[in-house]
Amino acid sequence: MAEVRQFRAGATDLVHPRPLAVALLLGAVYVTLAGAALYLIVRGLGIRGVSLWQVLAVSYFSLGFSLIVPLRSCPSRWTSAWSRSARSGPSWRWG
Repeated sequence: MAEVRQFRAGATDLVHPRPLAVALLLGAVYVTLAGAALYLIVRGLGIRGVSLWQVLAVSYFSLGFSLIVPLRSCPSRWTSAWSRSARSGPSWRWG
């Protein structure tokens, strides 16, 4: 029971505006820097027709999608096929 009281006290301390604002700001900076790094990779690959805003949109969408639909929710037939191919190696062989 003491653990529940300690958890409630900690959760109450975190629900103040200042810690939430700091977490929100740091999270936004982190995700934006990750998107900017992706933009640098795209430009380094020589792809010129993409703007920073488009790359940030793709980065944010892929992050949101992966958080909503995690990889574990794939049907078991996909994961079993993947694990079989990973164990046996590539299906093609060099001639």
